[in-house]
Amino acid sequence: MFVSGMDEQRVSPIVTIDNHQIGRLATNHLLASGARHNGIITGPLSWWEARQHLEGWDVELRAHGLNANNQIVVEGDWNAESGERGLYRLLDPAHSSWK
Repeated sequence: MFVSGMDEQRVSPIVTIDNHQIGRLATNHLLASGARHNGIITGPLSWWEARQHLEGWDVELRAHGLNANNQIVVEGDWNAESGERGLYRLLDPAHSSWK
Protein backbone atom coordinates (compact mmCIF):
# COMPACT_ATOMS: atom_id res chain seq x y z
CA MET A 1 0.00 0.00 0.00
CA PHE A 2 1.26 3.49 -0.75
CA VAL A 3 0.00 7.01 -0.12
CA SER A 4 -0.88 9.20 -3.08
CA GLY A 5 -3.00 12.20 -3.96
CA MET A 6 -3.18 11.21 -7.61
CA ASP A 7 -6.46 9.32 -7.71
CA GLU A 8 -6.33 8.87 -11.46
CA GLN A 9 -3.07 6.87 -11.18
CA ARG A 10 -4.55 4.22 -8.88
CA VAL A 11 -3.09 0.82 -9.67
CA SER A 12 -3.30 -0.75 -6.21
CA PRO A 13 -4.97 0.02 -2.87
CA ILE A 14 -3.96 3.46 -1.62
CA VAL A 15 -4.67 6.03 1.04
CA THR A 16 -5.61 9.22 -0.74
CA ILE A 17 -6.91 12.73 -0.20
CA ASP A 18 -10.06 14.01 -1.90
CA ASN A 19 -8.56 17.25 -3.21
CA HIS A 20 -11.78 18.25 -4.95
CA GLN A 21 -13.75 17.91 -1.73
CA ILE A 22 -11.11 19.88 0.19
CA GLY A 23 -11.60 22.76 -2.24
CA ARG A 24 -15.35 22.58 -1.77
CA LEU A 25 -15.21 22.34 2.04
CA ALA A 26 -12.82 25.28 2.42
CA THR A 27 -14.89 27.42 0.06
CA ASN A 28 -18.15 26.47 1.75
CA HIS A 29 -16.66 27.46 5.12
CA LEU A 30 -15.80 30.93 3.79
CA LEU A 31 -19.19 31.36 2.13
CA ALA A 32 -21.02 30.25 5.28
CA SER A 33 -19.08 32.95 7.14
CA GLY A 34 -20.49 35.57 4.75
CA ALA A 35 -17.50 36.03 2.43
CA ARG A 36 -18.53 36.86 -1.13
CA HIS A 37 -15.12 37.81 -2.55
CA ASN A 38 -13.25 34.54 -2.46
CA GLY A 39 -9.87 34.17 -4.07
CA ILE A 40 -7.76 31.06 -4.06
CA ILE A 41 -4.04 30.45 -3.89
CA THR A 42 -3.37 27.19 -5.68
CA GLY A 43 -0.33 25.07 -6.04
CA PRO A 44 1.24 24.76 -9.49
CA LEU A 45 -1.62 24.19 -11.91
CA SER A 46 0.50 21.61 -13.70
CA TRP A 47 -0.19 19.44 -10.61
CA TRP A 48 -3.37 17.36 -10.57
CA GLU A 49 -3.92 18.12 -6.86
CA ALA A 50 -3.90 21.88 -7.42
CA ARG A 51 -6.35 21.58 -10.32
CA GLN A 52 -8.65 19.47 -8.13
CA HIS A 53 -8.61 22.12 -5.34
CA LEU A 54 -9.40 24.79 -7.93
CA GLU A 55 -12.22 22.75 -9.45
CA GLY A 56 -13.77 22.13 -6.01
CA TRP A 57 -13.55 25.88 -5.27
CA ASP A 58 -15.26 26.70 -8.57
CA VAL A 59 -18.01 24.10 -8.08
CA GLU A 60 -18.80 25.40 -4.58
CA LEU A 61 -18.89 29.03 -5.75
CA ARG A 62 -21.34 28.12 -8.51
CA ALA A 63 -23.45 26.12 -6.05
CA HIS A 64 -23.86 29.39 -4.12
CA GLY A 65 -24.72 31.44 -7.21
CA LEU A 66 -21.28 33.06 -7.52
CA ASN A 67 -19.18 33.22 -10.66
CA ALA A 68 -15.56 32.13 -10.30
CA ASN A 69 -14.67 34.48 -13.17
CA ASN A 70 -15.37 37.40 -10.80
CA GLN A 71 -12.92 36.01 -8.23
CA ILE A 72 -9.13 35.91 -8.15
CA VAL A 73 -6.95 32.85 -8.74
CA VAL A 74 -3.28 33.08 -7.75
CA GLU A 75 -0.97 30.24 -8.71
CA GLY A 76 1.59 29.43 -6.05
CA ASP A 77 4.19 26.71 -5.72
CA TRP A 78 3.32 25.10 -2.36
CA ASN A 79 5.86 27.10 -0.33
CA ALA A 80 5.21 29.73 2.33
CA GLU A 81 6.77 32.56 0.32
CA SER A 82 4.48 32.02 -2.66
CA GLY A 83 1.53 31.78 -0.26
CA GLU A 84 2.48 35.13 1.27
CA ARG A 85 2.86 36.77 -2.17
CA GLY A 86 -0.49 35.27 -3.17
CA LEU A 87 -2.17 36.64 -0.04
CA TYR A 88 -0.90 40.16 -0.77
CA ARG A 89 -2.18 39.84 -4.32
CA LEU A 90 -5.60 38.74 -3.08
CA LEU A 91 -5.72 41.68 -0.68
CA ASP A 92 -4.61 44.22 -3.30
CA PRO A 93 -7.45 46.77 -3.70
CA ALA A 94 -6.48 47.21 -7.35
CA HIS A 95 -8.48 44.10 -8.26
CA SER A 96 -11.52 45.78 -9.80
CA SER A 97 -13.59 42.59 -9.70
CA TRP A 98 -13.75 42.96 -5.91
CA LYS A 99 -15.02 46.54 -5.84
